[in-house]
Amino acid sequence: MHGYDWRQSLSEALPKLVEAIDAALKATIDSRKPVHFVVHSMGGVLLRAAFASDKDLWARWNSHFGDP
Repeated sequence: MHGYDWRQSLSEALPKLVEAIDAALKATIDSRKPVHFVVHSMGGVLLRAAFASDKDLWARWNSHFGDP
C-alpha cells in the first residue's frame, strides 16, 4: 500500500513511489507473487510518471508476470 499526498508535486512524490515499487518487486522475487496497482486520478498519473522515469523499473515489472 502506498499513499499519495495530493499536496506534494509529482516530482516530490515520484521517488517515494519508485522506491515502493522497487521494494515490492524485490520482496516477491522468490515467490513470484504478482505486484498490482489500483490507482485513481492523480495516482494513475504518478504511476505512469514513475515508469516513464525509470525504464528499468518498467521492464522489471513487466517481466515479473512471465512464466516462473
